[in-house]
Amino acid sequence: MKIVIINSGTRGPASYSLNLYKYLTKAGHDVLVVSEWKWHKEPIPLYQAHSFQLFGLAPIVYKPGELVNAIKDFKPDIIHHQWPSGTMDILFWKIIKLGIPTAVTIHVAVGSRNFLWDKIFYYHFSMFKKYLPIIQATVSISKFIEKQVLSRVKLQSEKTSIIYAGVDSDLFKPEKKNNTRLEVLFVGQIMPEKGIDVLVDAVIEANKKRPVRLTIVGDGHLRKILEKKTKSMDCIIWVGFVKEQKKLADYYKSADLTALPTRWDEAFSLVPVESMACGTPVLSTNKGGNPEIVINKKTGYLIESCEKQEITKILVTTKKSDLETYGNNARELVLKRHTFEIWGKQHEKLYERLIKK
Repeated sequence: MKIVIINSGTRGPASYSLNLYKYLTKAGHDVLVVSEWKWHKEPIPLYQAHSFQLFGLAPIVYKPGELVNAIKDFKPDIIHHQWPSGTMDILFWKIIKLGIPTAVTIHVAVGSRNFLWDKIFYYHFSMFKKYLPIIQATVSISKFIEKQVLSRVKLQSEKTSIIYAGVDSDLFKPEKKNNTRLEVLFVGQIMPEKGIDVLVDAVIEANKKRPVRLTIVGDGHLRKILEKKTKSMDCIIWVGFVKEQKKLADYYKSADLTALPTRWDEAFSLVPVESMACGTPVLSTNKGGNPEIVINKKTGYLIESCEKQEITKILVTTKKSDLETYGNNARELVLKRHTFEIWGKQHEKLYERLIKK
């Protein structure tokens, strides 16, 4: 098959697209990845659109005609659009006009309005949802997301499905941990919605009772503020953004616990899947799609909200032996439901069905 994958070039949709590219090309398919904004992941062959970023939020393609022509010249059997992507969300009718079987994967909450990003995505989806009944398939990355999508747009049952995220379980795999202190890891955007500020405070507080170190992988507008606050603290390590999946996997492997204390409705982050594949359990808030993978005291800890006291209590009282058990359970769950093979074959079956239909 010849497959076009359209994405923003950043954040979750780009990671999803990178994984799809790796699986599909390995399976022998011809894949064109279209990145609307500057590609932020590890280098792969792709079509880089002419664009700029509006207010640091959305990629604006100023030559959409060239982008559409690049897709047309590729002569794909399938177009797979990762929403949200920016300009091509608004100009999606240009994609539909090509008359090629098209699937859209929804990556963020579309029915939540508690935070700024929620509101942006909510109203952005209001403009985009009219296309979903027209295209051949809408894919949600969790039950939570599918429920929100169906609450806002009527879709025939055969046109909607859930495909959970998958990771390379040979790359993201466990290694023996020999940590003297409790090693906690955060991976993601350094922004309030992710709860990183509360996590930093909880780690500082927990160090009064036991040695705890937090390693922070990622970037964002809160970074400078929090770095200044934690300057000279050896319990907080700032790494920055990591492109290469192999390097990222090394951080997961060496951690005892990965923290995802989100305040907003996390759709279904790749972070828990990657961490659990490495045998590292996850501490997560009971938000969005998180409880569909983080099972309290089985694959990690599930807390009700992003509160310093609750996070601190877990960091102080958790036992390394329990974390090892949860990590083994987590790895088993990934092998059962979230491998590249399972995830990739679900996409192949979807594409084949759409082409045949």
